[in-house]
Amino acid sequence: MGRAKRRGSPKAESTWASYAGRVLEFFVGPGRRLVFLLIVIATVAGGWYVAWQRVEDRVLDDPRYLVQIEDIHITKPEPWIRADVRGEVIRNASLDGAMSILDPQLSERIAEAFEFHPWVESVASVTKAYGPRIDVGLVYRRPVAMVEVVGRQDLDLVPVDLHAVRLPGDDFSPIEKRRYPRLSGISTEPLVGQRWNDPRVHGGVWVAQAVIQDWEPLRLSEIIAEADPDRQPGICLYWLVTRGGRRIAWGHAPGQGDPGELSPEEKVARLNQFAQQHGSLDAAPTQQTHELQLAPIDRTAAGDAAAGSR
Repeated sequence: MGRAKRRGSPKAESTWASYAGRVLEFFVGPGRRLVFLLIVIATVAGGWYVAWQRVEDRVLDDPRYLVQIEDIHITKPEPWIRADVRGEVIRNASLDGAMSILDPQLSERIAEAFEFHPWVESVASVTKAYGPRIDVGLVYRRPVAMVEVVGRQDLDLVPVDLHAVRLPGDDFSPIEKRRYPRLSGISTEPLVGQRWNDPRVHGGVWVAQAVIQDWEPLRLSEIIAEADPDRQPGICLYWLVTRGGRRIAWGHAPGQGDPGELSPEEKVARLNQFAQQHGSLDAAPTQQTHELQLAPIDRTAAGDAAAGSR
């Protein structure tokens, strides 16, 4: 048996030798052009790398490739944004130093800088062009509600977007703030640009988004969030309050209600239909106007009867 094993070894060696021979024959024969091409590519790439290492600093500092502040162009801010977004980002991220259009990390640096601004929801693109010029495509945050924070000494309303992110309040006048849906009874307050860690705000902004276009015509005053004792923690019941004091049961935020609960669009349509038929949501209670219900509420709240009572 030992002899059989020894006889098998030369055969394997012969096979490998034959394979190696064919490979060598390929590179010596038809494969010579391929080998030559690979050598040329490696030589050129290596030469460029060595040359770039020697001149990189001088090229990056060449005034022809340096980006100035006025060379950075951003998407035009939305009408509700009064802040100088570009100026604030450049100042806060120290982008007013020497920047070369040839810097391979420049696009990433600029994108990260703009992502930190509280009015910027996302950076869609950063495009470099010779001139030099940099175009930054931005998606801006849109305010949907004003949050009334309990215990806030200045009684100021805090703007918030659909993702429950706190927005800069200085861009709004007191009159402008009163035109937005007001979410009241909130006891927490994050820093500007941070997301609210409060489920009442998370659901409340979706209710505000549904009624924001009809807030003024329907003469609504505030949105109140209350914990739903029959559901898991974080699920709230929402009430709309008119300027005349009527409480209207809105129900749950989208996706949190029971099967069969009206959609936000259906609820708003019902509100408008009621207001058109009776003059306003504050119409005096009668047999026809006593019930204005958008969602089933099986309990009383703060002494009120079910939705529609005054």
